Amino acid sequence: MAHDKTRTIGGIELNVSYMIIWAVLLGLTLVEVFIPEMAHGPTGPRENSIFDPVFSRNLSIVLLIALAIAKTYCVAWFYMHLVDERPLIVLIGCTPFIFSVFLTVGLFPW
Repeated sequence: MAHDKTRTIGGIELNVSYMIIWAVLLGLTLVEVFIPEMAHGPTGPRENSIFDPVFSRNLSIVLLIALAIAKTYCVAWFYMHLVDERPLIVLIGCTPFIFSVFLTVGLFPW
């Protein structure tokens, strides 16, 4: 995957797959920047503002966490070349994430 599609632009060799993933990561980052604005408006939560809150603070937190996980997946899968690895190696690479989920859930009082 890493060496399948390359183009030369201005004497610089570019990998098309990497550029697409880079654009996806840039788009996700821009969405992450605008989510707090949509949840609180430009100066915080106010009534009668031009930018009325579109969704709640809790939903914005969940969306930001989901976007961070999606970006982590893109970086690990494509830039760290986990797409070409055996499933056992991928599981070993995902183990810290799995443990962090258990530890995070353990922090919540049920």
